[in-house]
Amino acid sequence: MAQDRKKNPYAKYLHLTSIAFQMMAIMFVFIWLGQKADEKWNTSQTNYYTLLGTLTGLGVSLYIILQQLKRINK
Repeated sequence: MAQDRKKNPYAKYLHLTSIAFQMMAIMFVFIWLGQKADEKWNTSQTNYYTLLGTLTGLGVSLYIILQQLKRINK
């Protein structure tokens, strides 16, 4: 893998282009799960589970992105 980075100096930047799509996909899944939980337990007026899903998705996506950035910078 170290040889790939020496051959292509832009390899780090190519990994960074997918971060927005990864974050969007993770957030979508957690928000969708929150909406389904709100529908199932009939909390659609308060949307607690959607809020919880949004915050959890944000936390998970930031954690994954930070782990990827640490690995890229090695």
